[in-house]
Amino acid sequence: MLAELHDALLARLRQVLPGVTVEAYPRWDARLPLPVAALSLEDMERLDDQLGDGRTAVDCRFALRIIAAPEQANAQMLIRVLAANVLHALDKTYRPLPGHAGHVRVARASDGDFVPELEGYLVWTVEFAIDLHVGQIEPPGTTPAELWLGFAPRIGAAHEPDYERIEEPPTLP
Repeated sequence: MLAELHDALLARLRQVLPGVTVEAYPRWDARLPLPVAALSLEDMERLDDQLGDGRTAVDCRFALRIIAAPEQANAQMLIRVLAANVLHALDKTYRPLPGHAGHVRVARASDGDFVPELEGYLVWTVEFAIDLHVGQIEPPGTTPAELWLGFAPRIGAAHEPDYERIEEPPTLP
């Protein structure tokens, strides 16, 4: 799912940034035509709300670094306009990977963090996140190996020690 999400995001970003090279994890020692937009997954975090279907819900946080040469004409304005266009387009992107990803949540666009390989270039970063469902859905009819019982309001991950394991299934009258 992660590779498919990258592909979907790259396709969307290429629509928004015609004439700009858009790549995921480019080699910085390669000669890339400027301006360039570099997509990277910065981190993933397991979400508290899980689906219960065998997949794991994770919050994927991305950064898109838009890079321009400072000697390019109007480079300071160009890089900001490109960042604004990306921010707007991502804010309007709903479910880039249907059935497996949530809506894009744009966090911010700002002057980029220092990246040693990009010293001497102008960099603006657009930060955004997407919930992704990783793994496969369990086939129908899958029988759970264990059954645990919890009582509201003491339910959820924080209350797992309070749950009771059910050894024998209850019999119905």
